Amino acid sequence: MNASVNLLPRLKVYSVFMDQPLKETYLITGTNLGDRQANLIRAITEIGHRIGSITDCSSIYETEPWGLTDQPNFYNQVLKVSTVLDPLALLEATLAIEKDMGRVRAERYGARVIDIDILFLRISL
Repeated sequence: MNASVNLLPRLKVYSVFMDQPLKETYLITGTNLGDRQANLIRAITEIGHRIGSITDCSSIYETEPWGLTDQPNFYNQVLKVSTVLDPLALLEATLAIEKDMGRVRAERYGARVIDIDILFLRISL
């Protein structure tokens, strides 16, 4: 995978929750099963519908597995998202997307159709 590939170049989407304060979050998506590019596209779509507006994204990077190395390489991408969700709701939304996309947590560090991790959530007090 070419590191310069970007699925959402300069995508701007507006929140449907405009009456609530927005928080900035960074999510990292990863996949190493099936059609990896299609999995990232579906995850991006689901995040945009369920979590918030995707305001920027990194290129896609192909990385070797860590922990359990006898599995396919991953495609990974970082997304910058504006959301109204609080930390627990954000976690629940990412887990729901993973489950709906077929994620099975059978083995620690194992292969997965999708992984969505919260890297950072800025909360203004």
